[in-house]
Amino acid sequence: MATTPKKRSKKSKVTRTASGVESLSQLKKTIATQEKRIATQARELRQALEQQAATGEVLRIIASSPTELQPVLDNLLANAVELSGATKGHIRQYDGEFLRYVSHYNESPEVVDALNQRHLRPLPDSMSARALLEKSPVHVLDAQAEPNFRVPAVHAKARTMLFVPLLREGTGIGTITIWRDFVEAFTERQIELVKTFADQAVIVIENARLSQERETCNRDLAAHHVTAASSKDFFVRMM
Repeated sequence: MATTPKKRSKKSKVTRTASGVESLSQLKKTIATQEKRIATQARELRQALEQQAATGEVLRIIASSPTELQPVLDNLLANAVELSGATKGHIRQYDGEFLRYVSHYNESPEVVDALNQRHLRPLPDSMSARALLEKSPVHVLDAQAEPNFRVPAVHAKARTMLFVPLLREGTGIGTITIWRDFVEAFTERQIELVKTFADQAVIVIENARLSQERETCNRDLAAHHVTAASSKDFFVRMM
């Protein structure tokens, strides 16, 4: 006797279809997550290589021009601004009384002239002075909305700003300031990167200072020898 085949349950078909759709959806999510992770790793690797290349470039400039401060600071600042995704920046050096501008990046000649004429005292209302006195970075998300910070006219378009101190054996000798003309917080990685460039700037400034001191000492010593020789000749003639 022939057996009549049983009909498949519609409910079973719907369940299997739903399960398949759910598995496909989960697979797509997994692939998207992996792609995102790979993209993040690739970006971090690229940033690390860029930082390594920038550090190597700075070291080459130092080796070729150990007594020339300006080209090294300019290169340092350019890398700090570009690799941190900022718009502009400058370096100030503290002379014991004022924070004086010594390097600028992506500023107009008019702004540079204005900055060179504006010597900043390390007062509490200055974020640069605060970073210098607190010996740690100061991160301002939106300078235009910060109640305790008055943006200088030359930086009227500055929004997110980062002030990083230059520390030599725990003593503040200057600051690196970078900023964006839009609001976007600097990441911890970007802040650490600028701190690395700040450390390099300290080494460069210290090397230049020591070189200048050696040159001055050598000149004084040479002058002393000339004077001593002249005095000796004078007394020999007098005898």
